[in-house]
Amino acid sequence: MFRDLLSAALKSLLSNKFYALLNISGLAVGLAAAILLLLYVRDELTWDRALPADAYRVSSAITMPGGQHVVFDGTDYALAQGLMLDVPEIASVARMMPQDWTVRRGQVESNETVYWSDASLFSVLPMPAVAGDPATALREPGSVVLTQSMARKYFGRDAPLGETLQLNRDRQLRVTAVIRDLPSNTHLAAEIFASSNTPFSNLATLDAASGGFHFDGTTYTYFRLRPGASLSAMRRALPDLVVSRLQIPRDNPFGIAVALTALPVRDIHFAPAGINAMKAPGDKAAVMAAAAIALLILAGACFNFVNLSTARVTGRAVEVGVRKAAGASRAALAAQFIAEALLQVGAAMVLALAAVELLLPTFNGFLEREIVFAYWQPGLLGLLLLAVLAVGLLAGAYPALVLSALRPAVALRGGPASLDGGRLRRVLVIVQFAILSGLVVATAIIWSQTRFAAEAAARLGAQQMVLVSAPCTDGLKNGLAALPEVESVACSQPVMIGTERDVEMMETSPSAIHSFDTLSVGPGFLEAYGLAPLAGQMLREADAVAAPADGAPQEVRIVVNRTAVGALGLRSPALAVGLRLQASAQRGMRFFTIVGVVPDFPTGSVRVPVAPTAYFFDPSRFGMLSVRLKAGRTAQGMAGIRDLWIATGQEGLPRILPLEHYAAGLYRDILREGVLSTAAAAVALFIACIGLFGMASFMAEQRTKEIGIRKVLGATTGQVARLLLWQFSRPVLWANLIAWPVVWWLMRRWLAGFSAHVPLEPWPFLAGGAFTLVVTLATIGTQAVLVARRPPVAALRYE
Repeated sequence: MFRDLLSAALKSLLSNKFYALLNISGLAVGLAAAILLLLYVRDELTWDRALPADAYRVSSAITMPGGQHVVFDGTDYALAQGLMLDVPEIASVARMMPQDWTVRRGQVESNETVYWSDASLFSVLPMPAVAGDPATALREPGSVVLTQSMARKYFGRDAPLGETLQLNRDRQLRVTAVIRDLPSNTHLAAEIFASSNTPFSNLATLDAASGGFHFDGTTYTYFRLRPGASLSAMRRALPDLVVSRLQIPRDNPFGIAVALTALPVRDIHFAPAGINAMKAPGDKAAVMAAAAIALLILAGACFNFVNLSTARVTGRAVEVGVRKAAGASRAALAAQFIAEALLQVGAAMVLALAAVELLLPTFNGFLEREIVFAYWQPGLLGLLLLAVLAVGLLAGAYPALVLSALRPAVALRGGPASLDGGRLRRVLVIVQFAILSGLVVATAIIWSQTRFAAEAAARLGAQQMVLVSAPCTDGLKNGLAALPEVESVACSQPVMIGTERDVEMMETSPSAIHSFDTLSVGPGFLEAYGLAPLAGQMLREADAVAAPADGAPQEVRIVVNRTAVGALGLRSPALAVGLRLQASAQRGMRFFTIVGVVPDFPTGSVRVPVAPTAYFFDPSRFGMLSVRLKAGRTAQGMAGIRDLWIATGQEGLPRILPLEHYAAGLYRDILREGVLSTAAAAVALFIACIGLFGMASFMAEQRTKEIGIRKVLGATTGQVARLLLWQFSRPVLWANLIAWPVVWWLMRRWLAGFSAHVPLEPWPFLAGGAFTLVVTLATIGTQAVLVARRPPVAALRYE
């Protein structure tokens, strides 16, 4: 019986190769796109699943006077001891603290971030070993654990146990273990873990120091609970640790509040972005949107498949009549139609899996991930087979039930083969085009926001600037300025870019306290980035911060940005010039005088609002040089910087970051969303065009005699073509009316996630609707004209 069903299904498909090809190709494209998007969604939702479910990280939040809220992914280095000694629910604690070094082995040398880690790290966050025992590898001072990639980079093999690495060419670490490379879907970015017991590590230095009030927020602190311990009890102990271990009293003179939060490591990816994050956090709304788009594409492909399947079988009424007259049962006929649908869906799934295999490397490169599609695993294979059965049964059930119920006499006369007059197909067409129209409109809005963000990135990256991390000594600065490829050199704090922030609390009165991001910059820095004063003047050499005389308050001259003017409640920049502010944390000891106002200079993503910022001139804080290169001389300029670095005997290798690379990284996530939405809209468009073409061909066949009669009665070719075009235009118009309100609501919520965004205007909706209609008319226009031009005699002799 199975062989007979398969044979009959194959014969039917081969007799209608054109429609079978349209059906299978459209469904295969939809399945492939949906699988790729769902693989991305699964990768996002399984972030950090390689780490224990009972592992937690402590993060910090500071609330400044005036309400400014700052979140840190780290805590203070001193917290770990308090967690271990004062919280009985905790079984083990481990810290990690990053520090940049030049790492060398033989002829291989490069800049790396070394994570100084407690010996208990791999007990709290166990990781699979390649060589050695990570659980004990960090006990001895000077020991280091490498990932497999780092081991191969510096030693050319996987197990260089006992070998040494040089830091800045004068200090050594000994390899005691090698672990597997961390998966791409983890919040951890470390590849070199060095023992915090090493005397020159930053953690050892801090542990040896003493002092009162402190908070640095740069130490990643992890812990695991004892079996059966209560997490809520542990969390109740955190406020007391702020006082006892961080030594920050609840009513402190600085007017700030510090809160600690224990977060499961598996929840870190979708937690709010914090300062000093190892990796950018995920966007759960974007992940859910990707899942929704995948399901919409799959639904559109299935609707298209069902549409074409039900349309074609209505022409097989005579075949059904003959087979029923020959004794075929209704069950046998229903089984044949379902078998044909399952055969087509199975072929589409095979093609989709092949396409995913081919596209996955490119997809991974675009996402910078290591997603694996192990479709041969029993669970995933079962889901794929279930999808084939579901779509096949859905597509085959309707024609099976309708056609198998026809009486032979009615079927042999070519009687109606539809129980609903084609209403189901019209509904499916409207739903499919609502999906297409919604994706097109959403893509237009996302690309508008992407272009807006890219323009902000271009303004930052077009500065022809490279950033050099180094002390701003006169010798190095003058040497850089003398290079023929260099236009200007300016000094600043290292936190000019990135997630680190320095915050200063200033007040105009005891009841009006304001929090400002602060940045120490040299004269000419703001001008080098194209900023001109909105009021007042720029910083000059005479504005350098000087040590105050005994007992006298320190006077600091500052330039503020436009946002700071608004935060101070002033209506115009001119009103800010000359305003004198007092340091809230050092009452009577430090004063700030505003000498100028500049436009906002955003150095972060458009998702984050520009903070009120104050620029001042304190050479003791410098650690970065902004070097503007001449147009077209970037490569030569960077080579010149490296040569000068070596010639002046600087320590290690130069850390050079082209500003345009940093700017591009800020908006990579937005660009990915734009590309993914565009690809999704293109897939939906391709599927819709395939369905339209097939439906137009079918409808042309169905209405051949009707068209012939109309032409005999005097209808022109244009009138007949307009009739056919209008028949397909109506579902598109209805689809737009359904899709627009839904897309408006969704895009309004999406844009709300940006501090600066494009307005939600009518033109994307009108343009998207017009585009969908034009594509529809273009797809079926040629077919409609060909049918309309057919001679009436040929049309009347059809069949």
